[in-house]
Amino acid sequence: MEESTEAEQKKILIMGLDNSGKTSIILALKGNRNLLSFYSLKPTFGVNVEKILNDEGGYFIWDFGGQEQFRSKYLEDFPRYAEYASRIIFVFDIQDVERIPEAINYLKDVLQCIGDFNLQVSLDVFLHKYDPSIEMLGDEKVEAAVQNLTEELKTLIPSDLSYRLFKTTIYTVFRQTLIEQ
Repeated sequence: MEESTEAEQKKILIMGLDNSGKTSIILALKGNRNLLSFYSLKPTFGVNVEKILNDEGGYFIWDFGGQEQFRSKYLEDFPRYAEYASRIIFVFDIQDVERIPEAINYLKDVLQCIGDFNLQVSLDVFLHKYDPSIEMLGDEKVEAAVQNLTEELKTLIPSDLSYRLFKTTIYTVFRQTLIEQ
């Protein structure tokens, strides 16, 4: 594969709470199909940058560790981190229902930064870990959380911000379903 030029490469930020699956998503995007790779992941501390090349060019994905101790620093330096970014992916772990309010608050802070600094980015919200067992077994707690979260996001995200909501899982290496908006 030929090296793509800088102009063809896009910068994407991936954010969310710790253990939401951000690094797993990146592994899936890189085409990793070895499930053992996913089980041996360690938490991301600080920011890691991954380069992914494909036929359309490439991406630099900035993986922001989601531990609380780092989040305020990211928000303080958001204009610097978001410079040249075309997209932000915010990841919710929909199986960790108890932490969804914390993740919503973090997303609110990110949205505030986008507005305050008039950033021209698109937003993808991944309702992640929507694994096949949830659909097959009809996990009512998770389904209710997804429905409530979807409704809240529709009112939370500013109407002038281009965004999409997806249910995602690594189990069909990388299955995603666009949610109607």
